[in-house]
Amino acid sequence: MATEEWRTIPSHPLFEASSLGQIRGGKRGGIKKQCVHKSGRFHLRVGNSVQWVHILVCTTFHGPKPTPSYTVDHINRDPKDNRPENLRWASPTAQARNNTNVLNKGLPLYINDYTNQQGTRYYAIKVEIPGTRETGRKYMHKALNIENYTLEEAIQERDAIMAELGVEA
Repeated sequence: MATEEWRTIPSHPLFEASSLGQIRGGKRGGIKKQCVHKSGRFHLRVGNSVQWVHILVCTTFHGPKPTPSYTVDHINRDPKDNRPENLRWASPTAQARNNTNVLNKGLPLYINDYTNQQGTRYYAIKVEIPGTRETGRKYMHKALNIENYTLEEAIQERDAIMAELGVEA
């Protein structure tokens, strides 16, 4: 298992974000307690303000927002998973492709990372293919070995599957 990596948060230099989604620092220097917002996302007090953990971690590990319209995307759609590899800056269009509400309306897709019983890590791509009332929904699964694919390549593979199925995001 990889060691936890700590980096200084650019906007709050007395605090650090970790590769496991933790925040530490302040007067006592310990790991800060995170609270769950009703949206399911973690927030905490940093200095004199309340901050979203996913934004602090994404900014620390991936740099500032590319444009003002970009927001942090939880790739596996779990708002409590604030590891840097699960976070990315995404445009509203890219966010819509990975949105739970979109999935619930019959459009496809998610990417998750999981470990099988043999200990091999994969990016799992699940595509939901809208069906009719008679046929129901169908699912297509694809597993990509993490050792052979980057997250960006898994996202490209997901988008290629969508295009092949003729499904628009």
